[in-house]
Amino acid sequence: MKRLLVMLCMATTMASAQSRTCDLKESEQQVRQVIQRVMDLRSQQDDRFLSFYASDEYSFPGESWVFQRQERAAERTRETKSARQSGETWHMEIRDPHLKAGCDIAWIAGIVHAQQVDSHNIAGSEAEWRLTAILERRDSGWLIVHQHSSLPIPDPQQWWKRAQTTGKP
Repeated sequence: MKRLLVMLCMATTMASAQSRTCDLKESEQQVRQVIQRVMDLRSQQDDRFLSFYASDEYSFPGESWVFQRQERAAERTRETKSARQSGETWHMEIRDPHLKAGCDIAWIAGIVHAQQVDSHNIAGSEAEWRLTAILERRDSGWLIVHQHSSLPIPDPQQWWKRAQTTGKP
């Protein structure tokens, strides 16, 4: 009887795994679309980009602080409201993305390039930072469950000078 139950459990598990198909190229394309949509919405100062973050997501947007989902939403809402009032926006894009997607989990790493644009569409300040994100496929689709940013990317010459004088990068 135990043997029959074990065989039944194994058969059910195998059938379940076989009924769910996974196309890794499709997963990768879906993740790229999510990241592109997040960048587009952020560029438009549109808070809907937060809908691509899981409710249990943790972000590390710098060297020494962390946002949980609710804190991130409040902070980003204040930032986008201020930007809309001033007429300044930030055009954001991810450069040199490296991505690996599985059936239910994916990661992406790259450089975010942001350029400030004023209300007359004149470019101003620019910034770049490293971005790493982990996404998980959930019922609602691909969601960012973890994100880390390191800002800013140091000037290579300054980094090299510091490494030579202190022995540390």
